[in-house]
Amino acid sequence: MLRDSISDDLNGRVSLRHRPVLRAASLLPFSGTAAGASGDTIDDVLDTSSDSLQEVLVVFTDNEQVDRLRHLDLESGYHRFEVLPIGYTELTGSQIETVADWPEVRYVQANAELEYFNDDGRSTTRAGSVQSDLGYTGSSAHAVVIDSGVDGDHPDLEDDLVANWRYVNPLSSSDDTTWEEVGSVDSDDNGHGTHCSGSITGSGKKSDGEFRGMAPDADLTVYSAGLTLFIVKAVAAYDHMLARQRDGEVDVQVVSNSWGSSGGPDFDPDDAVNVATWHAYGEGILPVFAAGNSGPETNTLNPYALAPHVLGVAATSDDKTITDFSSRGRTPDYDGETNYDRGKALRNLEAYHEADKTDTVVDEGSFSGTVGPTESEFHEWEAPSKAGYVEATLSWSPSAEDVDFYLRKGSPDGEEVASGATLNEPEELAGAIEGGETYYFEVRPFANVAADYTVEFTAYEGITRNLGPLGIYRPGVGTPGDLVMSTLAPEDPLQAYYEDTETWYGRISGTSMACPIAAGCSTLLFDAYRQNEGSFPAPGDVLATVEAEAEDVHDSYTPWNVGSGFVDAYEATQRAADGKFASFGEVTLVDE
Repeated sequence: MLRDSISDDLNGRVSLRHRPVLRAASLLPFSGTAAGASGDTIDDVLDTSSDSLQEVLVVFTDNEQVDRLRHLDLESGYHRFEVLPIGYTELTGSQIETVADWPEVRYVQANAELEYFNDDGRSTTRAGSVQSDLGYTGSSAHAVVIDSGVDGDHPDLEDDLVANWRYVNPLSSSDDTTWEEVGSVDSDDNGHGTHCSGSITGSGKKSDGEFRGMAPDADLTVYSAGLTLFIVKAVAAYDHMLARQRDGEVDVQVVSNSWGSSGGPDFDPDDAVNVATWHAYGEGILPVFAAGNSGPETNTLNPYALAPHVLGVAATSDDKTITDFSSRGRTPDYDGETNYDRGKALRNLEAYHEADKTDTVVDEGSFSGTVGPTESEFHEWEAPSKAGYVEATLSWSPSAEDVDFYLRKGSPDGEEVASGATLNEPEELAGAIEGGETYYFEVRPFANVAADYTVEFTAYEGITRNLGPLGIYRPGVGTPGDLVMSTLAPEDPLQAYYEDTETWYGRISGTSMACPIAAGCSTLLFDAYRQNEGSFPAPGDVLATVEAEAEDVHDSYTPWNVGSGFVDAYEATQRAADGKFASFGEVTLVDE
């Protein structure tokens, strides 16, 4: 996030043409209560009264369920991501309402535009001492930057840059891809991403080491979203990174995100970006986010920095005081939800995504029959009084036919409470139910088909979850973000941000600059542990230790402007090297 950044909209409207059939996700699907923390499944920005097409991301509980979008008369088709349970398409207002009523849909979100948040961080964070005294430079670790791009042949970056991905419209590309590898090409139109990349892995080659990054020997992958960043690009970057991680093509530990929005909303676990970062955290990756540039007012934090599984970063000046522009969290007397306890929020978020059931089976059974080419078949079922959750499977023959599966409450045309409308055989459905009610299993042919089928179901006792706060309304730590010197190409427009005599570097201010410094410091912890233990630590261990070792430097520090304090990379990395990670309970916030 660049303060007073140069901007230029080079993005036209996306043309959607087809849907590639992609591999299903093996991550466990979300199972908890849908519709986000607010209970509203439709983004307020969307106009449900309009007949015009609106770009949306539809967040489902499972990746394969995205294929239910094929049931709609979509003018431009849709795209199903490879790992994330998200579909990207264009819908009219009435179609938005239809999709939002599907029980497997958690959120219908506008493809909104995000913003980038725009002397030496190595000395103030003591990352330089980690390199010189402890000998850790990130050499065994891999960091990802999602940003405007990177100068692929910058002398300080070319040795560590292993991939330079440039965004491709996933629905108009004949190759059914979202990213193309462009190698040493300069994919950065303004220098923002190049600057962020240098703060993590810059070698300092063109400055005799003076402007090295925090982890100068770490591998670097950059996803180039261009000058204009929309939600779909960020989500596509996470999806592509996760697919490569799961396929063993990369082993990423940290992803730096110097972008987002503002406005002070409650944390929404079903926002597409929050879904993406949650999946990344589950794959062993620590997402790091800029706090935002809307300070000094409170309740202005980047909403993606509110997630308990990411490290949100405030910006400081050279004397480690918090800059005026750095966004603040919520004060303790805020009129609404507020929470500073990361461990509590993480436990609540984990529970949010769990299925609302016990292991106690209260009923099970099966139905069978033949479904014709034009009409659905229904099977009535009386749920036992203790039933609160049901799982069911529909199998059929011939298996090549396309048959869908629904559970309806009260009557054959009653409320749809669960569905299985993917392209799989068998189809599966699961969802919360009310004990003592009548339900109908519907077997529906999608096209002109005929098939013999069997339905098998199991009902369980349900669980009522009374969850507390899901987000944390404070930054995690602070790092330098005021006139930070880092890599730029000689012709980058951001060379004009601050006049200096450096050709291959430039000074820029913003929490965008603080974010990659914290990401680089975190990379050192992953590297130190790996070199001593032979494996990478869990991202939660690194997150807790970075916070636990942060310094309470100034009386002006508050939990809502800097969280646990200013990063001390040396002490945190030493703990990682010793295998003595902190717990979240060990984290002490400033002024406590």
